[in-house]
Amino acid sequence: MMYRLYIEKCRENGEQFVKQHFYQDILNTKFNLSFFRPKKDQCSICESYKNSSEEEKNVKLASQEKHRQECEWAHQEKSRDKTVALSNDKDILLCSFDLQAVMPLPYANASTFYYKSKLNVYNFTVYNIPDKKGFCYMWHEGEAKRGACEIATCIYNFLQYNGEGKHDIFYSDNCAAQNKNKFLVSMYLYVVENLNVQKISHKFLIVGHTENEGDSMHSTIEKERNRVLRSNPIYVPSELYSIAKTAKKTGSAYIVREMSTEDFIDWKKVNELTGKNFNINEKNQRVQWNEIKMLEVRKEQPLKLFYKTSYEQSEYEVIDVVRKCRGRRKEISLHPLYNSPPSIPSNKKNDLISLCKENLIPKKYHNFFSSLKSCENNDAANETECNF
Repeated sequence: MMYRLYIEKCRENGEQFVKQHFYQDILNTKFNLSFFRPKKDQCSICESYKNSSEEEKNVKLASQEKHRQECEWAHQEKSRDKTVALSNDKDILLCSFDLQAVMPLPYANASTFYYKSKLNVYNFTVYNIPDKKGFCYMWHEGEAKRGACEIATCIYNFLQYNGEGKHDIFYSDNCAAQNKNKFLVSMYLYVVENLNVQKISHKFLIVGHTENEGDSMHSTIEKERNRVLRSNPIYVPSELYSIAKTAKKTGSAYIVREMSTEDFIDWKKVNELTGKNFNINEKNQRVQWNEIKMLEVRKEQPLKLFYKTSYEQSEYEVIDVVRKCRGRRKEISLHPLYNSPPSIPSNKKNDLISLCKENLIPKKYHNFFSSLKSCENNDAANETECNF
């Protein structure tokens, strides 16, 4: 298109124009220019405002300005945390976490694979910002789902081995099903009460502007996966786990924890014993969880939640989680989330077995796919609900 416009301009000016290959070579080698490719989806709020008429923009102006200001404050908050964490302050652990897009298996170039249901593999990543170390918690849907309890278990495991004796700060997006829910909060309260963790702060990046360091981890793993695919199909989760371990070519390799069914903890039961009040603060006001920007739990007050609904807010609001409880709190113990591996949909299992029967999946992997549990009604495979 640019070349056509160039020709039109030359003809208008009565000038001679060069051939396309010469034009392309000059453009690509003599200028520090390239076409912008957005790494993530654009913010729906900003896009809606940009595409509005002048009258609509006037109506939305106040809310759009507040949205823009919150984005700026969030980035400033993260910059301050980075400065403190990078100043060799060993008492602070600063991390971002995110769940990578689902990776279906098997991967292969045979056309039959495109029309078959595949097994979903999950990768929950935690990135230690000061140390530049990445941690991957990986499992497939035949071992566990990807609800709030599964995510909380991964963070709990990370805190056990990396967060003790520190003020732990996390940044994430606002996904209610995984990151902003009472099961995750109950896990935080359990940690400060039972482990050597002084404080946990969880800060939520603004919707539509949630780019974090975990995105680079996901991109690196996907590039390595695509490189391997050019020469070899990928059939089973263990092969993806190996790819994640070797994906980073410089610096520290990603630390991969292969999760199994028995590793996951039932934080719903912990939540039931922690307290009953997650919705009314100490000012007797109803808490709007979707508006919360910062959460904090503290060892000296392990039964209270501190929160802010704006990054500009100076003081925390407080929720007493045992406000509605009567009698003595029961001792909290941890229980497994699953009694047995969850089932996958029967149509998915049938598709995977059909690929085995057609010998499109090598025989050495047949036992793995045959061992997967399946059910007609996939209620057992539904993700955990965690609404407040």
